[in-house]
Amino acid sequence: MARGAWLLLVLCGAVCAQGTQAPKPQPVIPDGLQIEPKYFEPASGSSPGGLGFGYSINYSIPALSANKPPVRPQIESEFSTVGVDFVARGNVALNPDINPSDFLKTGLDFSYQSSRVFRGEVAPDCDLTNPDTVEQCMAAVMSGMRIDAAFTASLESDQKFDKQAKAYGGKVAMAYVPAPRSAWNTWNPLDWPFRLTRAVTGYDSAPRAEPNAFPRFLLALERVSPDKDPEREAVLGRKEDYDRVNLEMALSAPAARFQKSTVAFEWSWRYFQELSPEEAIKAAHLDHFRYSALSLRLDAGWRLTYATGRLPLDRQSDKVWELGYQVKLP
Repeated sequence: MARGAWLLLVLCGAVCAQGTQAPKPQPVIPDGLQIEPKYFEPASGSSPGGLGFGYSINYSIPALSANKPPVRPQIESEFSTVGVDFVARGNVALNPDINPSDFLKTGLDFSYQSSRVFRGEVAPDCDLTNPDTVEQCMAAVMSGMRIDAAFTASLESDQKFDKQAKAYGGKVAMAYVPAPRSAWNTWNPLDWPFRLTRAVTGYDSAPRAEPNAFPRFLLALERVSPDKDPEREAVLGRKEDYDRVNLEMALSAPAARFQKSTVAFEWSWRYFQELSPEEAIKAAHLDHFRYSALSLRLDAGWRLTYATGRLPLDRQSDKVWELGYQVKLP
């Protein structure tokens, strides 16, 4: 039965071209290594464009990790791990003045991860060996959820390392994929515009809901210890540790079909807020930071992004277009 259940998930993935996918909860920070060479073009001001790259690393250290198999493989696919992860991400531009996210964060997560896909009863007319019965088999796919919780310690800096800080605390991330035929999936307003574009461009034969179009969330609470931060020191007259909360949301959904390639819409939003800041820090606008990015990505790897805002250690709010090619490694 367990083998048949895994085959069910494989067959359900075959309906991707029809706009329905089996639950596949993804982390906020993608697993593995991603490198993205980019060209930056400021949307305002007189600064010329320039080259650079973005990166994202999320690796579990095998010698320090342990896995737990499913308890009930006949009705759920589940894994849970306890381990130590190396996590890093950032953006680097040859001209730092046009970098919209000049914030490099590198550290270790002492983490617990749990990912689960629940299934229902297989319909009588579902044949796990016949792709023509995938629609009937989809009734057995219910929902998926992934939760990551971690104690974290990291180093933060701008790309020139003129500003640096240590941060440590805790974080929790959650990703949820509803059942394809559930009310949560049917009435998800974030996916409504793309149901039409998918149908018009031939991705779907008719407007359909997309289970993987649900946002992913990350919430972190950290103690930040600045090593070098000239702006804060000038305002306060001293170095001083502070507490900071960080909220992140990310969304990815197939939006259209273009020359046999899938065009995905991606949105991310990051917010940082210092807790109980001094009035001088508030007056200098150093207590909170917002950053958002909207992207269109081809499954071949090309991605066009409009980024706006600023991140900690970046004192200037930017509006920049980015054209990059995303390379994913295991």
